Amino acid sequence: MGWESASTLNGMKATDFIRRELERGSNSQRQYKVLDLAVVGITLYAAVEKVETVEGETPRRCVFAVVVLSQGFHGYGLTWKVIEESMGSYEVNCPVRILDLLTDTDSKYANDWREQCRANANRLKVRER
Repeated sequence: MGWESASTLNGMKATDFIRRELERGSNSQRQYKVLDLAVVGITLYAAVEKVETVEGETPRRCVFAVVVLSQGFHGYGLTWKVIEESMGSYEVNCPVRILDLLTDTDSKYANDWREQCRANANRLKVRER
């Protein structure tokens, strides 16, 4: 995926705008909901719940992480790029509270990314003491 831009956020906070964009793919068979998000520097991390409903089957639920790179979160305009955790993001400052919301995955890239984020969080805790 490439970079996207909006020249105006119509008075919305950038985090609300991104939340709306992440939930936009919802339809009658698939619902997306941002459970939590955090901005670290100019990178946004989100836990996104996806519930898929197939007629006659039990709905399937998963919670995955999304990393949103930006050119800065401000009230006028925004340029951003969404990276789903299984794509192998290099941004590893995801808060533990977001990681704790994620459901298990078989994706090697996602699991490696989660491990790097937790290791990074542990390193930062040690430095804070």
